[in-house]
Amino acid sequence: MSSKSLEDIAPEFVKLFDDGTVVMVAKIGGGTVGKSYDGSWWYNVYSSGEILSRGEDYHSGTPQPHWLVARFIHEYFMEEL
Repeated sequence: MSSKSLEDIAPEFVKLFDDGTVVMVAKIGGGTVGKSYDGSWWYNVYSSGEILSRGEDYHSGTPQPHWLVARFIHEYFMEEL
């Protein structure tokens, strides 16, 4: 775990999905929305205003843009519910 608290991370990208779920992501080490990155990502997942999960354990082996990381995280958590 990094030295920063996940609550202290400013999201670089926020996506509201049709089901009301909100996914916030940020590239660990910093990133620019619109560019693609591989490596580790922070995320927060909310549903009905409640936190479902937060972590920094999403790792992309190939470069991905922020919107795609948010979509993959959303799909994962919706399958888990």
